[in-house]
Amino acid sequence: PSFQRMAGMLHAATILSFANFRDWAVDLLEDMWSPLLADLVPAPITHTMESVVLMRTFAVPSILKCGLSELI
Repeated sequence: PSFQRMAGMLHAATILSFANFRDWAVDLLEDMWSPLLADLVPAPITHTMESVVLMRTFAVPSILKCGLSELI
C-alpha cells in the first residue's frame, strides 16, 4: 500500500482503537522505515517529514528514530 494509505490506516485504527489494524499499519511502516539505524540507506526515503509527524502523533517510537535521522 502507499504511504498515504498506511498513514490513514494508522490514524483510523488508533482513533477507533482497532489494535490489530494498528499493529498491521505499524508493521507496514516498519518495513518502510527500519527501527534499526544500521539499516538506513543512502538514498532518501520519501515522506520523511510526514512520517516523523505521524510517528509522534500516534506514538510509534520504533520508527521515529530513523525518521529523525533521515532529516539530518
